[in-house]
Amino acid sequence: MRQRLRALTLILCLAAIMAICAWGSGTSTITEIDWASVQKVTLDWRADSAGTVDTVTTKRYTGIIWRVSVQPDTGRLPLDNYDLVVYDEDTVDVLDGDGANLDSLTTYNLTPVSTKTIETAIMGSTLRFVVANAGSAGCGKVHVYVR
Repeated sequence: MRQRLRALTLILCLAAIMAICAWGSGTSTITEIDWASVQKVTLDWRADSAGTVDTVTTKRYTGIIWRVSVQPDTGRLPLDNYDLVVYDEDTVDVLDGDGANLDSLTTYNLTPVSTKTIETAIMGSTLRFVVANAGSAGCGKVHVYVR
């Protein structure tokens, strides 16, 4: 009985260590929601030791990038002047550079439609999120609204 308890304790400790190590190596979770005529893509990210995240949606989107909300995590702030690029499958930055040098204490609501002379349209495209210069374990959230 004691050997089984020791073995179970050892397994649980190893699982906890693996979970902690995996969390510290850069992670992201993408949530995709369709609601009426709007699709919302949420990226919840934590940078790796190099301060980067690079991930792609599984779903494809068609429409206009209506709004992009960028929120630093107040518990684990990214470094000041971190960068966010959101690429379509044609490797076009749908933010057109507006995700560069973001302040670590500011929440941004980027509206590519109202600030550009050409609307940011995507057709049948996945979205690739690239975060850089965020510092080790810096965290944040990005919401992309496609209409």
